[in-house]
Amino acid sequence: MENSNVLKKQSLSWFKRLLGKQAAESVPDPFRVLVHKEISDHIKSWRFIILIALFP
Repeated sequence: MENSNVLKKQSLSWFKRLLGKQAAESVPDPFRVLVHKEISDHIKSWRFIILIALFP
C-alpha cells in the first residue's frame, strides 16, 4: 500500500515538473473551457472556412 502512494507521488511530481507547478494545481474555469470549445468548433466548421475564403 505504501509503495503505491510513493509511486503516485513520484508520477505526480514528474507531471508537475512537466507542466509547471501552477498549471498542475489550478483547475480551469468551466466557462472558459466551454467558450474555447465553441470558438474552436466554429473555426473548424466548413461555413467559416468558406466565409474566410470569400474575403481575401
